[in-house]
Amino acid sequence: MNGLAGRFFVCVSVMVAGVPSCRGPDAGSAPQHESAVATAKTSPVRASSPRRSAGTVDPAVVKFVGGGKAFVISRSATGRPPGDALAYVKSLEAKSRAGDATATFEAFLAVHECRSAMDPGSMRVLSAMRKAGAERAYLDSMDKRLKECESLLSDQAITDGKWLETAAKQGSVEAMLLYAASPETVLGNQTNYLKNPQAVADWKMNSMGYLQSAAGMGSVDAMLALGKAFSAGVLVEKDPVMGLAYYQAAGRMYPNELSTALIRSSQNDLTAAQQQSARRSAEEIIRNCCTKL
Repeated sequence: MNGLAGRFFVCVSVMVAGVPSCRGPDAGSAPQHESAVATAKTSPVRASSPRRSAGTVDPAVVKFVGGGKAFVISRSATGRPPGDALAYVKSLEAKSRAGDATATFEAFLAVHECRSAMDPGSMRVLSAMRKAGAERAYLDSMDKRLKECESLLSDQAITDGKWLETAAKQGSVEAMLLYAASPETVLGNQTNYLKNPQAVADWKMNSMGYLQSAAGMGSVDAMLALGKAFSAGVLVEKDPVMGLAYYQAAGRMYPNELSTALIRSSQNDLTAAQQQSARRSAEEIIRNCCTKL
């Protein structure tokens, strides 16, 4: 996956350093709770020394861009090795308890993979593919994955673990991005979060903190997500100037068709003075996150 856009298999398939298309409380899948919207406008992140430890940004999935400290995340699969999924997760527990964010996030991916494989929708697809005569190799691989997940899915302590939330708290940039991109993973289904506006408010506040922290480390994906948040009033009070600023910072660090389109679209309704203000803020974002010392 390029740029964590699409946010792994948890949301949709991969784009290039883009805004996730997961749907949540502010993305149109449910009515917004005004009490849950943060009202304070947020200034560009100041990050004096972006962290690069293995417990923060997994070097195996990082691609540095822009000639400085900016980066995108490229992950095409969970990374779980073949074999019993429960044994694999248990092999990560000690590292996770010791604060290893990468280990915790890898455990989350393995658990999520197994839970997704047993999702009723996934099972219906597999059944339909069998009836349609799908390739034997594909069906065998799916059956093998289900078998590898059996013991994990019977361990409730493992399946109910707050792996994503813990990995984000421990500093995993991937977990921070996915936490903000996938409210369903954190809050449960739409019915659950409609009944608990305080949980939605907490998720929004945490998401903004995580995205700003990740952007301060140089994450282009976080910059794009913040651009969306400010432009659309997602997670935070709507501020089109700051939305454009984050899109411009992302576009400077990792130019592509998506960022160009987002910048062009965001400029349409702004005055010349507002566009100039956005450019100044974008420069500040870049200075604070991504300029080599």
